[in-house]
Amino acid sequence: MRRLELLIPGLRAAAQQAPPIPALGRLLARAEYHPALGHDSAFLLARYFGLESETYPSVAALSGLADDLKVAEGWWLRADPVHLQADLHEVLLSDQPLEALTLEAAQTLVASLNAHFQELGWCFHAPHPERWYLQLGEAPGIVTRPLVEARGQEIRPLLPEGADARLWRARLTEIQMLLFEHPLNREREVRGLAPVNSVWFWGEGRLPDKISAPAAVLHGGGALLRGLARLAGCELHPMPASAAAYLAMDHPVGLVLLDHLEYSPDRGRQLETLERDWFVPLLAGLRRGCLRELRLYPGDGYCYCLTFTRAWRFWRRVLPGERQRP
Repeated sequence: MRRLELLIPGLRAAAQQAPPIPALGRLLARAEYHPALGHDSAFLLARYFGLESETYPSVAALSGLADDLKVAEGWWLRADPVHLQADLHEVLLSDQPLEALTLEAAQTLVASLNAHFQELGWCFHAPHPERWYLQLGEAPGIVTRPLVEARGQEIRPLLPEGADARLWRARLTEIQMLLFEHPLNREREVRGLAPVNSVWFWGEGRLPDKISAPAAVLHGGGALLRGLARLAGCELHPMPASAAAYLAMDHPVGLVLLDHLEYSPDRGRQLETLERDWFVPLLAGLRRGCLRELRLYPGDGYCYCLTFTRAWRFWRRVLPGERQRP
């Protein structure tokens, strides 16, 4: 008998745009639900670990902890490498990952940024090809938007805001000019690869002093979850291959983060996989009584709670979105 906390950011939105997913539909329709947590993975995880601030979580410091940066000092921002596509009317941030960007190439580009901004005291880090960081001595005076919101979007309404927004937008233009002229980017274009022609600032903040561990054992991936687990001092295991694999483990209370949908361009296929490997066996596990309680967080600001009794409520057939919420 055990309880599973299952976080799947992007699930609700993806399911509403796809053909019916029967087992998921039954789980959601028969659940009791209440407002809880946030929407994307950062908000979901931050709220789950007891970080209740209304502002966006300090993803940079938390993920930097997982990337072995010395994040206990100073303010941090993610400065992730991106490709911008411009035309006469708008500037779009590509929703595709940067191909063939090696750690060596990332660190070469970051070294150029550090040389250019040395007098400002800015210090960029690239411990991973797709995760770059900017370390500052004091608060940046801006409010940013997470990268997941900006992908595939026109960037101008999503650029930094706040007291120092004008200054930061000017610095961002400097960065774009520097990267545009960098030999490494010219080489990428010759090879038919999208150039790294900008960075995206987001996730600003300091490392939290203390957080609470929501469960003794966590399953999942990603730098943010690794950083939270390290700060909370709890175990982090790889993502289970399926619900059946998880149920075979001996965890009284466990958390599983499945973040495929938040970043995947092929959500239809991912939903089919989740239905087969997770929702069908979880519904069966609830009915058999080997799973005492399931708390599902699909990234719509609600928690859906199912128990053995609720899993058998055949008369509850209305899917979320078709019924009136409190």
